[in-house]
This record gives sequence, C-alpha cells and structure tokens, in this order.
Amino acid sequence: TYLSVGRFSSQKNFKLLIDAFHTAYKKNQDIQLVIIGDGEEYQDLVQYVLSISMEDDIHLIGKRHNPMSYMKYANCFVMSSKFEWYPMVLLEACVWWLPIVSLDCPTWPSEVIWDNEGGILVPYIWWNHNRNIQSLAAWLSDIRNKDLSIISTRNKEFVKQYDNKIIWERRDKLLQSIVDKQ
Repeated sequence: TYLSVGRFSSQKNFKLLIDAFHTAYKKNQDIQLVIIGDGEEYQDLVQYVLSISMEDDIHLIGKRHNPMSYMKYANCFVMSSKFEWYPMVLLEACVWWLPIVSLDCPTWPSEVIWDNEGGILVPYIWWNHNRNIQSLAAWLSDIRNKDLSIISTRNKEFVKQYDNKIIWERRDKLLQSIVDKQ
C-alpha cells in the first residue's frame, strides 16, 4: 500500500502520481494507492480515477483529522509535489519508519532523503510530464525490491533529531554560546 497526503491542488501533482501508479499497477496488480486530503482538485481526481477504472485500487479518501494514523498501515509513502517548503509529511512518514518515494522537486525533499537513504529521490523534470510519470512508476515498482528494513531503520534514526529533548538541548547550547561571547 502506497500512501500520499496533501491538499488536492496542482502543487501536489496528484494526477501525475495517479498516472505513475496506474503504470506501475500494469506490472503488478497487488498494489494499492491511498491519497488523503481535500481541495479544489478532489472531485476532478475522483472522476479521473473512475475514468481509468482504478477505483478499486486507488482510494481518494478525503480529509482526515489524523492522517498519521493511516501511516501505520502503509508500506511506502509517496510525495509527487511540484514544489514544497519544508515537507512535514515526509518527517511524519519517517516517524512511522516508512520508506519514501518522492519526486526531487526544487525545494526540500532532498533535506529528508539524501543519497537515496530513507527512500528514493526521483529526478523531477518540470517540463517533461511523461518522463516524470515513467520515472516515478519505475521507482514505485523498484522500491518493492529494496531491503525496506534498512530504509526503515535509517528513517527511525533520522527523525530522532527532531525530538523535543534534543531540540531543547541544542537551543540551550546555542543560547549559552551567545551568552559566553558577551
């Protein structure tokens, strides 16, 4: 089960994700895609999923108050955004030790996934929609062949740097260094 979470807007690029999943599905029919969210493109995407007869395998379940609770049932998190600021959803996926497949959009996914540790960064070519579909579909298929326990362990360790205790300790050290300089 692949999971994605976000607003149904053009920024999140869910149509591309649906097309990539559909392409990967043709090679392996035992996969599912769940997308959580709501927004201006929601109804159009529901209709699109129906038009390609994928309603049994692609689930657009709308807005949920706690999308993280769905992460414990997923096998992989997918982000197809054209751009992001700091993608908190990738950190949330790391909390659940999920492997991640993400388009390497111009901002931030590479701060969470580097050297393909923690998941896969799929090159994003903003002017080539079909190439992006094929690349993302290939990695959706390929991640199933990876040792997911290594990726999960890395994500478990990576997310520790965001622990409140560690952040407070860093803050205290920073403030102390400022005081010491005066």
